[in-house]
Amino acid sequence: MEHAWVYLQTTVHDWEADVIAGLLETNNIPVLRKYPGNSGVAKIYLGSAFGVELYVPANQLELARTLLLQVQQNTEKE
Repeated sequence: MEHAWVYLQTTVHDWEADVIAGLLETNNIPVLRKYPGNSGVAKIYLGSAFGVELYVPANQLELARTLLLQVQQNTEKE
């Protein structure tokens, strides 16, 4: 099934993208990563100097935002 992908957010580091993608994928929301400013080869050697853009299917954008907001609110309570 083809998805219309929409921008969710940009993270600074790959590990942040891993955490967010893990949360979303656990909730059956696929995640697409884009590395702006880096070709695939440059990313291997230099890392993601320009951050990692995360995209989700358009029909799951609101659910993804809600999940991330819930995690943020729970973290702030701690």
